[in-house]
Amino acid sequence: MKRLAGVLTTLCCVCSTWQTADATRVDSPLVSEAKSSTQELLLETELNHQRIANPVLIIRSTDGRLCVGEGPLRQWRLRLPPGRCDPYAGESYYQLSAIPGLEWDLDEQALTLKLRAPAQAFEGSVLKSVQRVNPTPQASTLGAFLNYDLLAQKLESGPQIQKSGLFELGLFGGDRGVLINTLLAHDTPGSGTLSGGTGSDASGGTPSPGSRFEMTRLESTWTRDTPENRTTLRVGDAITRSASGWGRSLRYGGVQYATNAATQPYTNYYPVQTVRGEALLPSTVDVMLNNKVVSSHEVPPGPFSLSELTNIVGGGAMQVVVRDVLGRERMVSQPFYASPVALARGVEEFSYEAGAVRQDYGLSSNHYGRHLLAGTFRRGLSNQFTGELHAETVPGEQVTLGAGGTFVKPGFGLFSGLFNVNAAWSHHPQGDGKLLGIGVERNLVGSLGFSASAQRTSAYFTQLGLAPNEAAPKNLFSASFSYSGGRWGSVNLGVISRESQNQERSQLVSANYQVNIQNRATLSISAVTNLSGTANHSLFFLLAIPLGGRVSSAISAQRSIGDRHAANEFALQAQQNPAPGGGFGWQFRSTSQGAQQLGGVLERDNGSYRLDVARSASQGLSTRATASGGVAMVGGTPYFGNRINDSFALVQLPDYPGVRVYADNQPVGRTDAQGNAFIPKLRSYEVNRIGVNQLDLPLDAKVDAVTVNATPFYRSGIVVRFPVSESRGGMVNIELDDHLPAPVGALIRVNEQADSFPVVLAGIAYLTGLQKENRLDVEWRDQHCAIDLTVPPSTDPLPDLGTLHCRGLQR
Repeated sequence: MKRLAGVLTTLCCVCSTWQTADATRVDSPLVSEAKSSTQELLLETELNHQRIANPVLIIRSTDGRLCVGEGPLRQWRLRLPPGRCDPYAGESYYQLSAIPGLEWDLDEQALTLKLRAPAQAFEGSVLKSVQRVNPTPQASTLGAFLNYDLLAQKLESGPQIQKSGLFELGLFGGDRGVLINTLLAHDTPGSGTLSGGTGSDASGGTPSPGSRFEMTRLESTWTRDTPENRTTLRVGDAITRSASGWGRSLRYGGVQYATNAATQPYTNYYPVQTVRGEALLPSTVDVMLNNKVVSSHEVPPGPFSLSELTNIVGGGAMQVVVRDVLGRERMVSQPFYASPVALARGVEEFSYEAGAVRQDYGLSSNHYGRHLLAGTFRRGLSNQFTGELHAETVPGEQVTLGAGGTFVKPGFGLFSGLFNVNAAWSHHPQGDGKLLGIGVERNLVGSLGFSASAQRTSAYFTQLGLAPNEAAPKNLFSASFSYSGGRWGSVNLGVISRESQNQERSQLVSANYQVNIQNRATLSISAVTNLSGTANHSLFFLLAIPLGGRVSSAISAQRSIGDRHAANEFALQAQQNPAPGGGFGWQFRSTSQGAQQLGGVLERDNGSYRLDVARSASQGLSTRATASGGVAMVGGTPYFGNRINDSFALVQLPDYPGVRVYADNQPVGRTDAQGNAFIPKLRSYEVNRIGVNQLDLPLDAKVDAVTVNATPFYRSGIVVRFPVSESRGGMVNIELDDHLPAPVGALIRVNEQADSFPVVLAGIAYLTGLQKENRLDVEWRDQHCAIDLTVPPSTDPLPDLGTLHCRGLQR
């Protein structure tokens, strides 16, 4: 009966019943035959044991082939086969038998079609774990900022207070760039006043100690970023970008044009790991890195490809677990290795510099020497190999050319990891020189790490970064080894060996062991020894114990052994760090050598202040005071805060004081009397989530959003205005010309705004969004009238605005 009812409800179905070859066909009212003798079958369909929601129309051609429309095939995500049937009802149809690997069972009595398709028959899907898009930086007006670090120190052995300060002045204009100038101010010994007069006094006055205050310019640089091109232009003082593996950086004054990946922080430019697989049914794919789930995805049937799975750098084992809707699981394991040193296929990096070498940095403001030209170009020739070219010259003195390559090979074998090789040639008036370097790096995430590099140079090889008469080391070798054993701690070993051109050698070996003790303390043991020249060995022991809250303590011991003496030192230290939002902190330290130090720090919204008192056997009692902070000029108003190390923002909620402000869910301050709050720590070119606490806003505040995204330019300030406004409200009683109340359901529009407010009872309505002066339009049953309303000041959250007369009734 159930099957018969189903047949009667689908009178539009067409089917046919076929007997054996020698039987006759039995006609049915459910079968319609077109002039071309094609037959329509409306069937309940299953695909890989998954029921299709709606019946599917199948066409049987005159030669017995089953054909299905293009629409259902695309809905099922099956690849369109090459074998076509004749179009039917204006739609393209394809042979089921032409789909590779497809099998089916047709039950014409039950009006069902069961399809079984392999994964390769489906369209592939490509998913990304990291789908964040680089935001467009917000425009900022012209502004300025000043950072300062002030120090005053008084030694018991000296009669004077030593004073110094570091200042950084910045002028910014958003996409027009930022100009930054840093100055160092300090006391230097000099001639002071003379007792009895100045200069050479005839009365025989003697000079008294004095000091002279000097200012030294450190850097002056104009920087302009172009985020859409991932480039940066610098004019002024800068640092050269060295060649990978063998180059040296140095300070110079001039021009630099280079790529800057920081302007597009959400794009990976190194080769990303890709996992491929296939699913017969809708499935969940869990990606596990060293047995830890790093991402989970829903994938449709068919081949799938997952890319940009993780930002973790290093290597290890990646497991992919495919779990379908029936609960069946399949796991595939494959090695992976990712390193920011390598570039993805087609990605380019470059840096071109021209200028003069900076000399006596920190001592002289404007001492520049020989001129230089340098350039570095890197390109990912494939996802496994990155090539590099580097050239540098000091006109008339040297020319250095170099080439290198970086190769990445995932895997667990001996020849897997990251490999690089470099070669360079230089020309100098004393002769030509050569350099050859190789390196290997293998870091298994959370487990084992190893790296080693070796470099050999000939006698006359020269490059930027070496003094005019300085020779490059003949042989240079370094290696490191690290292992993490989980609760058993981690071990790090390192060795550095250097041989000069005149056969002098130096070797340094270091070792470190660190372990957590019952998650309550951390033990660290380090050793450093010099294996050549003067014997020098050091052993360091540190036990750090948290005491609860922000208070911690540490016990340390150090033993140093030289050729002729050995020294031991024990120290006890305790400290309390300031709260994240600001507050007071302190530190105490005492050593077995008779040195003590007591200090306190106060962190406020307008800066950080510290006072230290110390006593030692060599210097006696000393006192040191420091102050650090920043001042920003935004919108013509100065704002005082902590140091501005990157970008900053001015949050504006006009006329709403005392509102708590958050940056990335961390409290950063409150709005002042004008409703402004200064945030000194924002990440340039990244999304910074700025929020306010809605509980601090009054009830009449209209809030469109309590969180906004802020993306500033490099070292620039922006204004973040929250869509918060005062929403005055009140109860009104609308009365018409005939002194009758406005009818229930009449709509009141305030100041021609889109929202309207209904009359709910006997002319009474509650209105919001009122201003001091308002115009109300009342409409009902094709009738309307107008009211002018003046709202008096009131602290009542629900004031009664009285009876309003709606005059000028129009029909």
